Amino acid sequence: MKMPRQQFATIGVACMFILLSPDVSALRGQYGLAAGLEYSDNALLTANDTQDEWVRSALLGFEVEELTSTIELDVAGVVQYRNFKNHTFNDDVRGDVSALGTWHIVPQRFRWEIEDYFTQLNVNAVDPDTPDNQSNVNAFSTGPVATMRLSPISRSEFGLRISRFNFEEQGVDSTRLLGSGRYFRKHDSRIESSANIVVEQANFDDEDVNPDYLRNDLFLGAESDDRLNQWVVNLGATYIDRDKDDSVSGFLGRIDWRRYFRASSFINVNAIAQLTDTGANLLEAGQRQRVIDSVSDQISGDIFYEKRLEGVYQLGGVNRTGVLRLQYRDEDYETQPLDRRIVGGRAGFILNRSLALAGEAFIDYRHNKFFDQDRTEKDFTSGVSASYRLNRKFTIRGEYTLRNRNSNIPEFDYRENNVYLYLYYGADPVSFRFTPL
Repeated sequence: MKMPRQQFATIGVACMFILLSPDVSALRGQYGLAAGLEYSDNALLTANDTQDEWVRSALLGFEVEELTSTIELDVAGVVQYRNFKNHTFNDDVRGDVSALGTWHIVPQRFRWEIEDYFTQLNVNAVDPDTPDNQSNVNAFSTGPVATMRLSPISRSEFGLRISRFNFEEQGVDSTRLLGSGRYFRKHDSRIESSANIVVEQANFDDEDVNPDYLRNDLFLGAESDDRLNQWVVNLGATYIDRDKDDSVSGFLGRIDWRRYFRASSFINVNAIAQLTDTGANLLEAGQRQRVIDSVSDQISGDIFYEKRLEGVYQLGGVNRTGVLRLQYRDEDYETQPLDRRIVGGRAGFILNRSLALAGEAFIDYRHNKFFDQDRTEKDFTSGVSASYRLNRKFTIRGEYTLRNRNSNIPEFDYRENNVYLYLYYGADPVSFRFTPL
């Protein structure tokens, strides 16, 4: 897989944002370099004729942040080169990068926003998650936002966006133009309500495969920016007029609530019901980076109605942290036979024995039901890891992962033992991913 040219454009825009800053000293950054060796006893994830594979890799992880009255910038990611010794797959370069920037041209009145998210998604969700079933995807969006102060407690915002979604060799690339109008009203120092209208024109490169459409969202919103009790609620409706297919409409609802008990302990609940597609889904997930696994992991240009409920409970202490994640997701596609339901969860525990030694263990379960293919799969994944800091700059980390798939069609069962050992300099490069592992 090749890194798309869009990523170089994003890096260029990020550099421009830095140059525009009146205070370069506010720029902060960190990075990590690593060399790794990975072994799998079933690299193809097959029921029979398993293939061993050794993978040598090099990683670069990075983050650049800036926060001033003029510039807000957060760029983070990891880039990895992989060499497959037994040639089970072609050598590749893959990455996971997010970029968010805001240029306050006229503070509190006119700003320019940019965001870009690059990762890999599965081409076919029913096939094993191997390099042959992965494709580079990129969601890029930018545009101006104008703010009009109507009174001390109310304001209006008008925005324009152009977005570009690229899916490597999948025929679902598109360009989108979006306009929005919003009215906000403060009710006290922490709570604000809004009325919103968003209109988006989606133009696909291959309209014969995916028809262009005009989307209209109308919804009411409310949110609280309380430091310990944060929540956002959006309720409304969506109407989509497709050029060559029937129009669709549906309820729009989004609820996100996070309650902190202390700095490292919280509960987070996210509930969504909406019409969406893979590109918009990735853009939304990127905006909530490193929080909850909210991106759909299969590529399609089709519109689908998504119902999703996710929860995270994290209990952190001085030297130990426990995390419990639960997930329910239902995707109903309009035309393609991709309807599915996912129910699962993940439990993890992190123990820091000292400043130098740390360990982690997790268990993950996903129950996948593919309705159009009469296929059910139960995926169990468990693993342990340990890291030891050799000195101030170098750390060695080892991971063992066991993957099992039980399918109602025996030929799709598999079991894999995977060992990954890597030495890194500075920060752990993997920690800069924006999509959860």
